[in-house]
Amino acid sequence: MRHWIRKGIKRISLALLIVLAGGMIWLYGTNSGHKLREMIAGSILSSQHPQFARLFLSTNEIQQLETAIYAPPTQKSKLPNVMFSRKKQPLSVTVETIEDPHFTAKVMKVNDPTAIHLVSTKYHDQGQPLSELIEQNGAIAGINAGGFRDPGGVGRGGQIIGIAISDGIIRSEPGFNREAHSLVCGFTKKGQFITGTYSINELENMNVTQAVTFGPQLIVDGKDMVTDQVDEAFGWAPRTGIGQDSQGNVVMIATDGRFYWNKHHRGASMRDMVSLFQKYGCTNAFALDGGGSTTMIYEGKLQLKPATETAVGMRYLPNAFVIIPK
Repeated sequence: MRHWIRKGIKRISLALLIVLAGGMIWLYGTNSGHKLREMIAGSILSSQHPQFARLFLSTNEIQQLETAIYAPPTQKSKLPNVMFSRKKQPLSVTVETIEDPHFTAKVMKVNDPTAIHLVSTKYHDQGQPLSELIEQNGAIAGINAGGFRDPGGVGRGGQIIGIAISDGIIRSEPGFNREAHSLVCGFTKKGQFITGTYSINELENMNVTQAVTFGPQLIVDGKDMVTDQVDEAFGWAPRTGIGQDSQGNVVMIATDGRFYWNKHHRGASMRDMVSLFQKYGCTNAFALDGGGSTTMIYEGKLQLKPATETAVGMRYLPNAFVIIPK
């Protein structure tokens, strides 16, 4: 009897070794395997433990992905022809749910682009949860916006990266230089959504009153901006994005991911985000901070559980795009 048990264990072990060897050959010896390794490495690079990306790619390959993250292809969007009149149409905010095998997406649609404001933390070196940013500004809904430097990975959310303009007031400019350029998205006073690489001076000349740095661009003037390398560089993660359709409606999207609250949800890729915004007819769309920062609140309720652990159940943010009724 023991002989048959030992023989069975040997057969099972041999089968497992064959499967493992076959998997490693596919992962490291085929184009599709290499694509998967790039997506996994990209997912890791955008997390708090980027050093583990070395387990999947060479140093040179990682540097190429980092270039796609920090210097993606950019293009300045044209000023859209948006004509909105609150007198004819009252504020409308709706939220829809899209279920994908790899993520859940919440899509918030706002018919009045002039109701969108970038609001900032009231503290000097610490962020605030989205719930506080919404409440203290009299808003009814919102999403996280720009990124922040996070020494030590403690998630304080106070050191804003790049440009931030709230209601025409400059909250942050790179290197205290009004001519320095950053990749931003924002809204003009008329509610026109723009994206591209701009300076503070250029944004002011365009009458942009709300703006924030992040990226990459997803859609510009109807063109898909996500190349293969950009898609691989960012991998899969919880995502936040904002866009506008040809009628002026603003679309905000948040997805879950990183298997944080759902063991089957790895998250959305940048290509997934492009597809979602295209589904809602957006001609321009832009990626905001994702990962543990991804948060959406509507009428006081979290629409998705953020992929983070804090006392308030969401990350501390430097700023957010919120909807403020007039």
